[in-house]
Amino acid sequence: MELQDHYEPHRVLERSLSVDGDIGAGLEKQQLMNIGDGDPSPLVRIAIALERIVDQLAPGPENIVGTDYVAGQIGCTPTHVARMVRDGDIPLSCVVPGCGDGRPWKFLRARIDNWLETR
Repeated sequence: MELQDHYEPHRVLERSLSVDGDIGAGLEKQQLMNIGDGDPSPLVRIAIALERIVDQLAPGPENIVGTDYVAGQIGCTPTHVARMVRDGDIPLSCVVPGCGDGRPWKFLRARIDNWLETR
């Protein structure tokens, strides 16, 4: 870590965010946390907290499935699955926010699997 980083912690944060969009990808987490006097800077604490929030709210691609998956589980067509969502037969709690309405329907895998088991 450069001496300049001690006085400008935001530069460390900018550099860490610029690598693959992953907080601290270019630095070890311990280095990122120990800026200056050992206390993480407010920006670093905020960035790490935001990363945790995003991880909770934005499920990874392996946790999201499409209408083909649901259709295969039910034994119908993807078009029928879309109709089921629009008609309210599939609970909205299973649907990924922001899909549908002209965009492909996406589902949270754990929730849709649970719904399929209890159906």
